[in-house]
Amino acid sequence: MKNIYLVECHPLMRIAAESILEFEPEIDEFVVVKFKDCKDIGRVVEKTQEATLGVILRKATDEEISLREKNKEWEDYAMKEFKKIIQKYSLPMKIIDVHSWMDRKKIAFYFVADKRLDFRKAHKEIANILKCRVVIKQIGIRDYARYLGGVGPCGRELCCSTFLKEIRPVSLRDARRQNLYVDPEKISGMCGKLLCCLLYEKEVYARIIKNFPRIGERIKTATVSGEVIGIDLNQDKIFVRTDEGHDIYLSIKDLKKEDYEDS
Repeated sequence: MKNIYLVECHPLMRIAAESILEFEPEIDEFVVVKFKDCKDIGRVVEKTQEATLGVILRKATDEEISLREKNKEWEDYAMKEFKKIIQKYSLPMKIIDVHSWMDRKKIAFYFVADKRLDFRKAHKEIANILKCRVVIKQIGIRDYARYLGGVGPCGRELCCSTFLKEIRPVSLRDARRQNLYVDPEKISGMCGKLLCCLLYEKEVYARIIKNFPRIGERIKTATVSGEVIGIDLNQDKIFVRTDEGHDIYLSIKDLKKEDYEDS
C-alpha cells in the first residue's frame, strides 16, 4: 500500500505526495517534496488517500529549512515588482501572499478579486523579471478567511483555519432543513459565506427528516384530519392545521406512516 501524505508548503498550497525509498515521515515533520520538476519544503499534515501530485524525497535538513527564511527576501522583491505591474495595468486584484519554491524555479502569487481577470500581460512581464516559472492564482473568499484566521460568532477560532481539511459549499437548504431562521447575517461566517458548521449535522438531519411528512402533506388519523404546516426535528413533532382551522402539535411517534401518506 502506498504511503501518501498531505504536505503543506504554504497555507494556500497543500499537495498529496507519495513517500519513496520506504521513508515514513512523522506528522509535523518538514520534508523535501518534488512535483512538476520543482523542489520545495513542506510540513507533513496527515496521511491521505488523495491522488498524488508529487513525491517526498527525504526529511528536510536544518540548512534546507533555514533556506525558507532566506527565500523571503526574494519573495519580498517579487511582491514589490508584481504590485508595480498590477498598478501599471490597473488590475482590480488584491495580492494576498507570495510563495517561492525552495529551488526558486517557481513562484506563486495568490490574490482575491470580485471577478475573473485577464492578467496575461502581467504574467508575462513578471516572469521576464524573475526568470522563473510563475503561477498567479485567484483564491476564493473562504480560502482567504482560512489564510487570515480569526474568531467566529461562536467565540472559537475559525474552523477553516484550525481543523477543517476541505472547505465544502453550503446552501440555504442546509439551514432550512435544520429549521434555522434564514437570515444571512445570522448564519454567515467572517468570510461572508454561510457557516461551514451548518454541514456538521447535515447527514443526521437528512436521515431524521425521512421519518417526517412533508410540509403541505395531508394527515388523517382516527382523531385528526388536516395539513402539515411545520416540523420540529429536535422535538420529533409536527405542526398540523386541522380541517376545523385549529393548529395543533403532534408527536410523530403517535403516527403511523399510512396516516400521512398522500392519498
